[in-house]
Amino acid sequence: MAFPRVFRVLNFLWLIGLATPSAAAEIEEVLVTANHQPQTLSQIGSAISRIEANELSERTNTNVADLLRNAVGISVNQSGPLGALTQIRMRGAEANHTLVLIDGVRVNDISLGSEFNFAYLAHADISHVEILRGPQSARYGSDAIGGVIGIFTRQNDSTGWHGEANLGIGQFNTQELGTRIGFRSDDPQRDWDAHLNISRLTTDGIDASPIGAELDGFRSTNVSAQARIELAKDASLRVVLRRVSSQSEGDKQDFDFPTTATQGLIVDAEERVDGQQQHLHAAYVQNIGNWTHHAGLTQSKNSTNYLTNSTVASGLRGERLLLDLHTTRRLELGNTQQSINVGVQSEQRDFENIYAGIAAANYTADDSQNALFAEYLFSYSNTSLALSMRRDWNQRFADATTARGTLSHVLRRSQGGQSRLHFSFGQGITHPSFFELFGFIPSTFIGSPSLLPEQSTSYDVGWSQSWSSTFADQNTQWDLDLTYFSADLRNEIATVYDANFMAQPINLDTDSERSGVELAASVAIGPTWQLAAAYTRLKAQENGAEEVRRPRHSGQLRLSKNFADTRGRASIQLLQNGRSKDNEFIYATTATQVNLPSYTLINIGISFELRPNLMLSARVDNLTDASYQQVFGYNTAGRSIRVGAKLSLD
Repeated sequence: MAFPRVFRVLNFLWLIGLATPSAAAEIEEVLVTANHQPQTLSQIGSAISRIEANELSERTNTNVADLLRNAVGISVNQSGPLGALTQIRMRGAEANHTLVLIDGVRVNDISLGSEFNFAYLAHADISHVEILRGPQSARYGSDAIGGVIGIFTRQNDSTGWHGEANLGIGQFNTQELGTRIGFRSDDPQRDWDAHLNISRLTTDGIDASPIGAELDGFRSTNVSAQARIELAKDASLRVVLRRVSSQSEGDKQDFDFPTTATQGLIVDAEERVDGQQQHLHAAYVQNIGNWTHHAGLTQSKNSTNYLTNSTVASGLRGERLLLDLHTTRRLELGNTQQSINVGVQSEQRDFENIYAGIAAANYTADDSQNALFAEYLFSYSNTSLALSMRRDWNQRFADATTARGTLSHVLRRSQGGQSRLHFSFGQGITHPSFFELFGFIPSTFIGSPSLLPEQSTSYDVGWSQSWSSTFADQNTQWDLDLTYFSADLRNEIATVYDANFMAQPINLDTDSERSGVELAASVAIGPTWQLAAAYTRLKAQENGAEEVRRPRHSGQLRLSKNFADTRGRASIQLLQNGRSKDNEFIYATTATQVNLPSYTLINIGISFELRPNLMLSARVDNLTDASYQQVFGYNTAGRSIRVGAKLSLD
């Protein structure tokens, strides 16, 4: 899209803002992922959005991957039934280019190429998600080329004991059980709170193979605990523990020799993936006047076993120890609000590859990184500015310096809304994985210790418009955001083969180019009706060829209604995923890629508070029983129904 056309559209939206009547003042959201200080949306220059867990209806637990389908700039790909590898691609970047934080804790799996498998969040106890689009390495370091997804679990603000029990059942013999218990003191001298959540999901699932005749099930147990204590008036300690264990059954891709009629396709097999993630985080925060000092230590352990016929064939182990020290100084000079944050990070990573059949493929490796970073925030009247810079020193590959700058400027503010311009420029990096550095099987897949980190430079410019009006005697709030972005990717790591079919990763000389338009709009009519829409137009190319699993057009439309004095909520959602390309591995064809057709899904949900402490819910996914594929060769579920009940013990 040419720039003149973009700005003509933005100018039109601004004129709409000038012409609309004002009404009651809007309370702005406060977001915490974009910068080191919590800020309102009008102060954030980065493209950011927030999605509530109950977007469709109240439910027992949330599948975060399904929730992210509501967001602009995101593509979701699930390789088969529930529990299979689930990848997120943001703004056309790779799956390992999105950093994932849960309650501020980094959870990317270093043993899986620093990618996060969203199947681990198929039944998460969360309140909301913040999605920060565009490179964020100047603040967060590696893995943030596409952006950052911040996931926040539910917290209890009331004092005393609180508890909850929930039950969900559905098709494919799906069962969900969960319990949550916590306590918050009312002691003004020493405030403290703690809570524990345990949930279990089991399902017989569907067949991962479209041509098979057996079911591939999924079992997952999720345990999370948090505690916070105020050690003194201005000092607190917070501890977070999260552990997920899962068993995901699946099928194999037919590469048998001699070749068969199903060569390259997904066929029935006794395959299973057992995974574990454990994250332990402790943070100490102290306020002294206008200074805030923070010390955090995170230990992450990841384990993945790949089983064939109930026997472990291979496995991966990863462990990260991350020390984070930073301090913030808040300044108020005249009518300005300023904040300076500086800090250091030190990270130690350990990796183990396990392969039962090939002794040479069993090895351990480690590396370390140290970083120095700084961020400056400035706000005056209707203008907010953020500048960040970071320097990473890496033990085994090239060092990197990244920068980021954002600007938010409110052009017009009225009692019922505002017109705002936001702009950001950023750089991102992703470190080589251990497989890329050290190889897999020395005789066939060789590592490249001289690899450079992947790098990206991106900018986006957007217009946000909000206003109030009156419709059917109801106060109506309108919100709209239109953003154009452009990004590149340099030093992309890819695997090449020589004449002897020896594989080795290299940094490509060619650039990958990504650009697109993101449109998000919503309207709330009083406390009853809500309508939300999102649309993404994406162009992602590598050396002129379309990138796989990135639809050019995608979007969603959602209509919700509260009823019975907001005790009930009903919604209908339409998800549209445009045509995309994917890789195929069928030797009988000359093509190496295939077109995945576009598809439309309709989901409905309803919840009702039968009593003050009892919530009933029901949900139908894929109402029209549409047939589609998210990843070539893998089956997807048809129409499915789930019902649930949640009992609160406050």
